[in-house]
Amino acid sequence: MGLLTLLTRRWVKVGVAVTSITAMALPALALSAPAGASPTPAPTVTCPSIGEDAAPVCGYVITVGPNATDTAYMGSVVGPNQLPYDGSDDVIVGIVNDTDALVSSVTLSGSGDPEGAQDIFGFDGDGMCTEPPYLSWCSTGQQEGEDSSDGTYPLGWDYVGQDNTFSEATDYNVQGTVNFTTPLPPGGSTFFSLEEGPTSVVSVDFVSDISVLASPVSGTEGLSTGPVQVATFSDGSNSSPVTDFTATTNWGDSSTPSTSSITQPGGSGNTYVVTDSHTYLEEGSDTTTVTVSDNLLPSVNFGSASSTATIADGPLSPTQSQPAVPNATTNKSFTAVVGTFLDANPSAPITDYTTSPGGAEINWGDSNSGAGKVTLVSQPGGTSPTEFEVTGTHTYAANGTYKISIKVTDVDGSTTTLTNYVSDYDAVITCSSSPCSGTATSSTQTTGASTTSTTGTILLDLNNVPVSGAFSCNDPFRHAVQYSTILETGLSASGSVDISITFANSAAGGFWLDPFAVCFKSPGVPFTDLFGQSVTLGLLPICPLARPGHPVVGPCVQSIYYSTIFPLPSEKGTVTENLILPPNDPLSH
Repeated sequence: MGLLTLLTRRWVKVGVAVTSITAMALPALALSAPAGASPTPAPTVTCPSIGEDAAPVCGYVITVGPNATDTAYMGSVVGPNQLPYDGSDDVIVGIVNDTDALVSSVTLSGSGDPEGAQDIFGFDGDGMCTEPPYLSWCSTGQQEGEDSSDGTYPLGWDYVGQDNTFSEATDYNVQGTVNFTTPLPPGGSTFFSLEEGPTSVVSVDFVSDISVLASPVSGTEGLSTGPVQVATFSDGSNSSPVTDFTATTNWGDSSTPSTSSITQPGGSGNTYVVTDSHTYLEEGSDTTTVTVSDNLLPSVNFGSASSTATIADGPLSPTQSQPAVPNATTNKSFTAVVGTFLDANPSAPITDYTTSPGGAEINWGDSNSGAGKVTLVSQPGGTSPTEFEVTGTHTYAANGTYKISIKVTDVDGSTTTLTNYVSDYDAVITCSSSPCSGTATSSTQTTGASTTSTTGTILLDLNNVPVSGAFSCNDPFRHAVQYSTILETGLSASGSVDISITFANSAAGGFWLDPFAVCFKSPGVPFTDLFGQSVTLGLLPICPLARPGHPVVGPCVQSIYYSTIFPLPSEKGTVTENLILPPNDPLSH
């Protein structure tokens, strides 16, 4: 719940001499309202008829109200308007409040001198309640005054006011304060008696009649709160139009305070509602302060209250698609962007991920983990989220396809998990600008690949563990599917691939038969297999003899070389195959 605050303000004005005016009925001084305000009649005051004071005329009238500028919202004195009611010196003073604020007291002064002339608070025992006709309320509630000779008089014989009291005077009783038991409301009036007529108003104490109750605010960092209620307020009667007020909200985050909207649901007589919107750049708890002021008296009549804005951390989420991770090579370190994510905070700083506990942890899918580096990708602004990427460095010990899991945490504790995949090969041969070749070697075989293509990639694996997309022809021969997998993509149409496979010993194949067969897969593009059939999966045929000017078109086996003519199962030896593969075949063994 918000905190309620009522404020008081005092303005001081240099005393102004009173001009003598013949006795006549005078209303309170009416002054023009500030530009843009609706003119309203100035309030008036009526004093009782006491002694020689003819009702309803007050001996003096004090008007607390506007006087050219806001800082001069003081009081003006008009009088004397008629003779003292006791025929000698005592006067009845009326006061009206022509402001929108509550008046709690006024401090008055007379000319005063050591001889006692015009000692307005120098009471001598003949107060307003000692003169006929006697007022019904004079018997109680009056305050004794001060006398320079014998000090005190019975209650009601000195200073008299129905709803106000008197504070101690200065030397020679030329200055004192009239305190209102209940603050004098806007448009209100009352009266009291003094020993002499006042010459000026020294100061006025105001009590704002605007009471503000601030409302709690909630939101998410980087996102607008949207129009939300930040406070409610009242000004006593709640009858003033909303245009009479200005509201500002200080959001507590070092941003510039904003001018807020004011409505009055239900119309006149109902509580006013203050609404506003704001975007907090960081999560946390901030103190909001709402100030409402009366446009006619902003420096005096205003109220302020505070509450709390609770701002949540912007959520994190993976981007709709994750970046493709480049192929890795076994036993070679690689560095790559492995994931991207979004921070709902449009202004999220990179320090959210470089300051502990912020950061990224990468599980590489091979029982190894390590820290990743977070960098900013884009920050479009507006309400769009901020995009970041995670980069990591790793070395795989064996080929295969690995699932990468990345846990991202920001400095405020929000988390998200990214998932991606990477394939590791024994050799990654990338063709760029010129024909390329490469070799992969294991304890049992060596496989080389070369092409005339200047674009594309050839991938080699040399183990018995099928990688993603591996296949078999289920033929009776001992062929390369058990030992190598070759994938090539993006080769130019004019290029072909030569594959050379060398087995180190008889254990590699168990035993060999002649011819040594190679299984090949070409989805959607039939080829003639070893047995003359048109297939998309089968054993490669032997390449035909090339005719002059007509190069051999694969897929086919160009040559097979054995280190012995009839190898035995236990005999060590080598076999080398040269294959001609068409460009851009999707997969081959």
